[in-house]
Amino acid sequence: TFGRNMKGVKKGEIKKLLILEDLAKPINFSGGMEPLTYGGSFGLKRILGTIPVEPDGSAYMEVPAMRSLLFVALDENDLSVKRMQSFLTVMTGETRTCIGCHENRTEAVPVNPLVRAVKRAPSIPEPIPDMPEIFDYPRDIQPILDNHCLSCHDVKNRKGGVLLTGDNGPVYTHSFYMLSARLQIADGRDLARGNYAPRKIGSSASFLMNKIDGSHHGVKLSDHEIRKLKLWIDASATFPGTYASMGSGMIEVEKREFKPSGKVMRRRCIKCHKGKMKLPGSPADNLNFRGQALFYNNKKPRRWTPPWVKPYGDGSLRPGSSEWMKKYADPRMQYSRHILYNLSFPENSILLLAPLSKTAGGYGICGNIFKNKSDPGYKILLKEIKKSKKKLMKITRFNMPNYQPTKQYIREMKRFGILSPDFKYGTPIDVYQTDQKYWKSLQLK
Repeated sequence: TFGRNMKGVKKGEIKKLLILEDLAKPINFSGGMEPLTYGGSFGLKRILGTIPVEPDGSAYMEVPAMRSLLFVALDENDLSVKRMQSFLTVMTGETRTCIGCHENRTEAVPVNPLVRAVKRAPSIPEPIPDMPEIFDYPRDIQPILDNHCLSCHDVKNRKGGVLLTGDNGPVYTHSFYMLSARLQIADGRDLARGNYAPRKIGSSASFLMNKIDGSHHGVKLSDHEIRKLKLWIDASATFPGTYASMGSGMIEVEKREFKPSGKVMRRRCIKCHKGKMKLPGSPADNLNFRGQALFYNNKKPRRWTPPWVKPYGDGSLRPGSSEWMKKYADPRMQYSRHILYNLSFPENSILLLAPLSKTAGGYGICGNIFKNKSDPGYKILLKEIKKSKKKLMKITRFNMPNYQPTKQYIREMKRFGILSPDFKYGTPIDVYQTDQKYWKSLQLK
């Protein structure tokens, strides 16, 4: 309990340390984090295991040298209490302590030479059985949602405006975007401030964990499923489980001015969805960008003020949010290309269902803009979305059959000696095994 920002942590409350490895990228394409996360971590994390923490709060461990390691302090329920927002690396044979970084810098540290942990041999991180080392959301997490959530949150029902299907959007699946944008996961955002207060980040701060114990419409997960969700969140809640996903599988929805669908939206939607909302951030936020600005209202998001981005009673932000979200409640969440377009089943795109009358199988939430599917405007929008799906099927995404990573990924893996020099682009490749070989090549022999 000694250290900065530890108010409320009781002595003996920390039972384990979860040890993660921040994995090196073989290639990068931008300063952003997509498609790894939606506004969260920039890197994949490997789960090395856990080590025990003594009742007096001491821990003593042996960790692999020359690896980028970070720790998450867990309570008796394996929920995060504090999370390390940076990483450390130790040399072969090096011994070091946490003192020097985590105490108050104007106070002397009361060091007790009789701490319990050093009276025994150092703990070796114990792997967590039946859990992936590196999470892949479509493979590991989506099946849980399929089993427990789709009776209420599929395209047909969409309770609370929430879609939790595994259908592909332009960059992410709909469920991954929803969980991220609605701040259901406090995923250790690299863009946010460090040194969070206890239980303000990770699994203990994630609202998703409050919806799986039977209290949310009877949804109750198995112990194995709950542990999986906890670990995925504490390992930064990333979308792909491979860096081969970088720079690939993402569909840019062009500016509406240059698309036939843009003409339809300007003619049929502009009456209600007009004006621009200037948001802090990248210049793209202030433009008619990818058709999204069409759906901004001059003052606030139309019909909708998301409660989850409001600050707590003490003024502090909810995990994962940022200062500007308090004021604007990010209208991109409601009208984002990530949720408007369904590139798995174009007919299920919200861009089509919202203005389509209920009698024709739509939601009718925009009135009967399209009375039926024979409406010329409806046909134009559907055609454009189908074109985007066709493009995605051609370039493929990491969670699709016959996925092909970028030529740059292949080039770098050949340069590092992971792939043979005569490896031809287009040859079937297991990108997960290729990543593992790359990371292993960086480890000490």
